[in-house]
Amino acid sequence: MPSYDADRFRPPAPLALVTFINTGASQIISNVPMLLDSGADSSVVPVGVIEALDCAYENNFREITSFAAEQNRILRSAKLQMRLDRFRFNSSFLVDDVVVGIMGRNILNLMKIQFDGPRLTWHLE
Repeated sequence: MPSYDADRFRPPAPLALVTFINTGASQIISNVPMLLDSGADSSVVPVGVIEALDCAYENNFREITSFAAEQNRILRSAKLQMRLDRFRFNSSFLVDDVVVGIMGRNILNLMKIQFDGPRLTWHLE
C-alpha cells in the first residue's frame, strides 16, 4: 500500500508515484509525485514533466482558482498518458510550475480508492 507523504505535507497527504508518457514520441518519465486531491476539479502535471518529455502544448487554456490564490491564473494544457498501477489515462493535463502534481477528480472519479487516514496509507481496489 502506498503511504501518505509526511515530508512535503503537513498534515500528511496521499501521494502516488505515476508514469507519464508522450505517446507521440514514445518518451517516458516515471516516479512523478502526484497528490491525490479530491478537492481539485482537474489534474495538473509539473512543467518539468512536459520539458522532460519534449511534449507540445495544446491550444487549450483554462482559468483556475486555487484555494489560497489571491487571483485567478490561466494554465496551458498538454496531452499525455498517465499510468498508475493497472490504470491508463489518456487525457489533457493542465501544466503548472509545481514540484508535485495534482491528481484531481477528472482522474480520481475513474478509480475506486480506499484511504486509511489513521494508518496514513491508501490503495486501489
